[in-house]
Amino acid sequence: MNAKQQATSLFRKSAIAVAAALACAGAQAQTTTTYSFGTQLTGSLQPASSFASMSVTTSDNTSYLFDLQLTSDFGSLFNNANAFVGKVLFNTNGTDPISGSVALAPGTWGVSSIRYSSSSAQPGSIDFDFSETLGQGSNNRLTSGERVMWTTAFAQPTSFVAPEFALHVQSIGSNGDSGWYVPTSPIPEPETYALMLAGLGLLGFHARRRKRKEAAAA
Repeated sequence: MNAKQQATSLFRKSAIAVAAALACAGAQAQTTTTYSFGTQLTGSLQPASSFASMSVTTSDNTSYLFDLQLTSDFGSLFNNANAFVGKVLFNTNGTDPISGSVALAPGTWGVSSIRYSSSSAQPGSIDFDFSETLGQGSNNRLTSGERVMWTTAFAQPTSFVAPEFALHVQSIGSNGDSGWYVPTSPIPEPETYALMLAGLGLLGFHARRRKRKEAAAA
């Protein structure tokens, strides 16, 4: 192998190594996905537009930060100024893996505590409840424009099965009905995939370069 061939081989190996490293770094980087809620699952009312958003942030699928916020017109969308969200259900497909603390994070308002339990609405799933926690009753309900942020540690890497999350809305309309609502398609944050795309792009460049060389040789 002459010097030019050695240099070409070294470049090829370096390109593949860098691409793999970038793709791996992207896979391990912190990711944030935002879910917009507005799709009726059960209940008597389909709101005219999205009424809540929740961002889910993790770097290892073990430690999570959840940020749930209701729109300012939440009450009017459900035809009742007293409408509230009492809990959010996580579909973990039959596991109950939380360990360590479940704690409110800075930025929360309208909710002063949170409770974790196995879901009665969906067996095999888990609930985060802030409607009746510690006997606080109506003082601890998420209403129009309010926001709750909390951190959770799972015993092992955990993902969620579609529909990943559902919100329990109560005091709907004049009859005080209740219902479950799920999100539309999640929206990944742009930086989530930046490093991974850079790595894949470099791999694509290497593949195109190799095809051009093969075509020239033919």
